[in-house]
Amino acid sequence: MRRKCSRPSRFAAAATRRRRGLRTRRGAGVLTVLLAALLLWPGPAHPQFTGDFTLGKHLLETENFLDWKAYQHPYAWRQELATAPNSFDGTAGSLSQRNFYFFEEIRLEKSLGRYASVHYFQQQDAFFRPDPSYQEIELRFGRGVYASVLGFPNHEKTDTHLGFALAWGQRPEDDYLRYTRVSLFRLYNKETLGLERYARGPVLDRLEARTVLGERVTLQLQWREERPTERTSPDPADPAQGTHETYQGRKWDGLVDVRWSPRLSTGLSARSLREWRTRAPLAPAGAPPDAAQALEWGTGDLYAVVALPTGDVLEGGVYRGVYRNTIGADALSERLLHHLLTDALYGLWTHRRSEWFQWLFSLQAGRVALLTTDPAAPQRPVDERSTQVKGAVGVVLQEPGSYRVLFNSTWDLDTFGQREWDGGNVQLLFLF
Repeated sequence: MRRKCSRPSRFAAAATRRRRGLRTRRGAGVLTVLLAALLLWPGPAHPQFTGDFTLGKHLLETENFLDWKAYQHPYAWRQELATAPNSFDGTAGSLSQRNFYFFEEIRLEKSLGRYASVHYFQQQDAFFRPDPSYQEIELRFGRGVYASVLGFPNHEKTDTHLGFALAWGQRPEDDYLRYTRVSLFRLYNKETLGLERYARGPVLDRLEARTVLGERVTLQLQWREERPTERTSPDPADPAQGTHETYQGRKWDGLVDVRWSPRLSTGLSARSLREWRTRAPLAPAGAPPDAAQALEWGTGDLYAVVALPTGDVLEGGVYRGVYRNTIGADALSERLLHHLLTDALYGLWTHRRSEWFQWLFSLQAGRVALLTTDPAAPQRPVDERSTQVKGAVGVVLQEPGSYRVLFNSTWDLDTFGQREWDGGNVQLLFLF
């Protein structure tokens, strides 16, 4: 009996060692690619190119980065989202008298057997401008290593996307690596009825990587590169005249999180987006006049999270928000110089009242610098430096692992007495 029992135990031990070795090699591979991506592509792109070559005068206001930060999820929510296969995630809140901040993301997957699955992804992120949703359906094949075809059809065939993906592991796992290439507006030149043509069509390259080292350190990266795109729009009356437009963009989101104990975590998260657009006449000295735009948005957050024995959670840190929209043009009325820089401290206290009910309190204080020069605007140039203080009080209804709903109110503490209530925010998270 002992011999019969010892032999399977030796086999089991060997199998365990092989699995550990495979996981170690996979983690090392993901880490290598993640670090290489950070080194080779340090630049900041938009979730996807929407086909819009317009050099827009998108402006932000003094407190908007503090608003944006107040409308982001608490740390516990972000942890659940990182490894959830099916989720709906949304937040919306007031930025000004005219605009809302809006973000929503939907991820769905369904197994079609042992070696196939279907996935749906939708995302919309509207901060400094309104952007349409990006949608993607993926048919995935494989086990451990995966290959996919993906894209999304549209009623207008000119707006159809088509691409492929290669993946190692799955997103809910500790070690995950996925590369995607999507041709945007793949049928545009074939199906359009006008004279407009893409001389170089828009292509989106996307890399997603995640690895957990020693069950303590989490490294995560999402990187997008939108390749240089060119479009020509001849004048129907005179095809030699018209417009030549270009676009290029980059975006990345990175996270380094260290779990020192079950109750203490620290980390660094960063996001960066850059876009470049140009416009020029097809013929020399033609119309419209030359113009070029460089747009940049980015945030960096150094944070700490402490879970108290009472069930309360404290979060705090420092962050920087940067937004620059610069347009240079032959026409004076099209020029713009708009810079917003925010450096702030923040704290967040989640106070547990029961399993399903929590209070949430937050405070932010920071220095803001705003510079705006718009020759076409009736108001004088703005060069403002100020200290801003914003607080928030909210109610959380939840069932951990299933749903969380936050009803949030923000308060302008630096102008208290003149204007107290600053806006509202609703955050939703559903896991299924």
